[in-house]
Amino acid sequence: MTKRDELIASISRELQELQALLFSDGDIQEQERLGIRFPRGYIRRLSEFEERLPFIRDSILKKNIAYAFQYTDLLRWLSNWFDIGLSILSIHNKTGILIFASIAEAMLVGFISANNQSLRCSENETFKKMIECLHRESVLPTGFVSNLHWLRKERNNIHLKGISLHEKSTEYERYSFGEYNRARNIVRELNNILTSVYTP
Repeated sequence: MTKRDELIASISRELQELQALLFSDGDIQEQERLGIRFPRGYIRRLSEFEERLPFIRDSILKKNIAYAFQYTDLLRWLSNWFDIGLSILSIHNKTGILIFASIAEAMLVGFISANNQSLRCSENETFKKMIECLHRESVLPTGFVSNLHWLRKERNNIHLKGISLHEKSTEYERYSFGEYNRARNIVRELNNILTSVYTP
């Protein structure tokens, strides 16, 4: 067994022991914040994300997008470090997809706002209409637009009642880690596209 495998086994065992100790009095959840130190260096700094958004002039919007990107770092860390069982992994993936959709929409708002004199688009439109307008304006390539619409539609599936009543499926059947990665890759490509066509 390698040192890495030994550490993984030890941490897994000790976390399970800690949970058993905390829950030994019958409580379902711990009563207070434990304060286990999150590993430093994994979640990237705000400035790193902000530097990747040159097409957004609004400093508050840029910072809010950067915070959302930091949260996706946390979600990815949880997926990569933990063997998450039960149906909760699907909900975890769904959360990531929703965050990426929110980031994509905010990127379009920021891009349109920064280029409002050269574009016949409005940042006050719906996500769908912004995509369609930027496609007409030759900002978003045809081959990419369908992917962005997929992400938009996944964001629209946030409502549990719609899944239950209309699609007749349960949450755990819907969201795989592959779909999470697809959402992340779409946002990465969108970032590259908007950066490449933006002229200060």
